[in-house]
Amino acid sequence: MKKNFFLFALIPTLIAAIVFLSCRKGEKGDPGIAGTSSTLAYKNGSITGLLEGVTNTNDSVFALNLNYQYYKEASDNFVNLVHSSNGDYYEYSITRYDVTGNSYITFDFLLRYKNPPPPPQFRTTALVPEIYSTNITIVSQKQLSNNKQFYFATVVDAGNPFDVSDVSLYNYLSNDYSGIVYNNLTVDPNTGALSFDYSLQIAPNRNSTGTVARMTGTVNVTPYNVVYRTGSGE
Repeated sequence: MKKNFFLFALIPTLIAAIVFLSCRKGEKGDPGIAGTSSTLAYKNGSITGLLEGVTNTNDSVFALNLNYQYYKEASDNFVNLVHSSNGDYYEYSITRYDVTGNSYITFDFLLRYKNPPPPPQFRTTALVPEIYSTNITIVSQKQLSNNKQFYFATVVDAGNPFDVSDVSLYNYLSNDYSGIVYNNLTVDPNTGALSFDYSLQIAPNRNSTGTVARMTGTVNVTPYNVVYRTGSGE
């Protein structure tokens, strides 16, 4: 009986050792997004920006360089053509995370093509893209020294810093309002690649600092052209 017990006890130990050695083989993959071990961290383009403001705890100025390049699923990276009575437009939703998945930026906006502005002598027959109806969501978390963590977010109300929400942006910048201006907007009709530079500000009551926050940067992505279907795929 003692010999049989020894053999039965030895078998699980050998199996565990084999599994351990097997797991050590192979190359290390790219880091995944935190909390989503079953989901790959897809990488496509980037949302970059310099986020500036003042903390609401000790009134210290902060400036963060952000460079988010990862997304989790198709809904983080799509463009969809919408037909309406007022003309066709494109609906974009672009989200990019940092490598940990704890920080992200989402741009939701509409894009249409329109005649270029006057004077008439400089007009061409080619339509130009225009972005409007922009919403942005920002969550930025960064581990600091002494077990402290920096936190910034767009919110419903500054009194509730963890009630994260998107913020609607006017297409101009003015004190006390949340707004945005665009420059160098390009859309490649062949590849779908889109890029633009932006300057934006978020009103005091719509971000976790309780003061005006500002960000300048670039969006450079290639979103999926989503086609809604019925029946089986091609």
